[in-house]
Amino acid sequence: MKKILVKKFGGTSIGHPERLRSIVDIIKNSRTDSFPIVVVSAISGQTKSLGSTTLLLKALENAEHDLDFESELHSIFSQHQAVVTGVVGASGEAVLEMIEAELEQVRKFLSAIRIIKEASPRSLDYILSVGERLSAMLVSQVLTILGVKSTAVDLSHVLNVPFNADTDEIYREASVAFKRFLERLVVFDESYQIPVVTGFFGPLPKGMMDTVGRGYTDLTSALIARGFGREKVSEVQIWKEVDGVFSSDPRKVESAKVLANISPLEASELTYFGSEVIHPYTMEQVIAGGMPIRVLNSLKPELPGTLIKDSSHVIPGVPTAVTAKGGISVVSITSTKMFYARGFLARLFGVLRDFGVVVDLVSTSEITVSWTIDDLAALDKAIPKLREFGELEILRNRAIVAVVGEGLKGSSKIVSKMLLSLSDAGIEPDIITQASSQVSVSCVVKEEDSERAVKAVHAALFQNQSTQLARGT
Repeated sequence: MKKILVKKFGGTSIGHPERLRSIVDIIKNSRTDSFPIVVVSAISGQTKSLGSTTLLLKALENAEHDLDFESELHSIFSQHQAVVTGVVGASGEAVLEMIEAELEQVRKFLSAIRIIKEASPRSLDYILSVGERLSAMLVSQVLTILGVKSTAVDLSHVLNVPFNADTDEIYREASVAFKRFLERLVVFDESYQIPVVTGFFGPLPKGMMDTVGRGYTDLTSALIARGFGREKVSEVQIWKEVDGVFSSDPRKVESAKVLANISPLEASELTYFGSEVIHPYTMEQVIAGGMPIRVLNSLKPELPGTLIKDSSHVIPGVPTAVTAKGGISVVSITSTKMFYARGFLARLFGVLRDFGVVVDLVSTSEITVSWTIDDLAALDKAIPKLREFGELEILRNRAIVAVVGEGLKGSSKIVSKMLLSLSDAGIEPDIITQASSQVSVSCVVKEEDSERAVKAVHAALFQNQSTQLARGT
């Protein structure tokens, strides 16, 4: 019996004619043994500053400040025009007319914002939804022109949740709402028309950016899969332009290998520490719905990619990957008031909460507490209050180097090898911490040393370990 296969494609691939042709072939080939549901991001340019979402946000900002926004809208149309023309030529004239009509609605909306000079969270959501709507329209129409029955699906008005709903409630409701909406639009039989779904969904009480942030298309894919359930969905596929998840950044570590399997917990840790595997909230849906996720290369669809599922692959004493996250600062407070004091840390972190300071790692001793952050702007406002707790020290230009893997549990050898490799490379960590889950061990080093640190740790932990390398082949 055919099952649903949820396929997410990023804006970088959709925004390039040759890559979009590859995507069309991937979708075509999946029709024979599954019901593909395609989820798309907004078209991206060669850099994020040229992507549709960034241009739309810039246009909104211009409108708020009574500035012209036509150049941004023109750039967005030109990008879509280049893709459509590059794939289907003159046959895409009707698609371009649809895109132009959508942008005309945006133009009217921005003109109104220009008058009132203020954009609400709902206005921001509308602008964000346009990029995915254009992308879904483009991909769906290209598929149809090339002989694949398809329909564009807009999720930007599907959800209806109370203003005070928490994220868990929103995601539960979204998964149910997406299933019902799609079932009304498509019939899962031989007449099946492939739905091309917007990654953006809504409306959300506090807006998409505050609730989820960028990269929400991964989450949408997982929510759709969760809604239909494990019995109807074979897996969620996240199509990128890399071969899968690597044991380290292959651009910096030549010996890095593609990992055949990782667990949702490992994927979350890797994303948190800078590897950008999948949007972190997506992992929660994977765990809740029991859905396997596969990371694949849209340019090399024949490769198996990396499967994210349970922990059956884990080998005790064998790590999964080494990653690094730059742009970090270390903040330390030293005070004898901490010694045997009750509530000191609660008051300290209450100040950080009040000023919106997000903490990554924390290390404490009897009289010193240190933590890492990646947003100094928020910290600057809190500094006067923080000085009331004790002597304040800030170390800037740092990076977190992390070893990730469920195989770390109960294995002191991995930590000792990591620290010895750093010592041999002449690198002195500022902080060393291990997560309570024992899925990662991290240290903070000077940012200028981070690439050398990753190479040294990867060499110590992965080279000449046939068991680990077998996971990546």
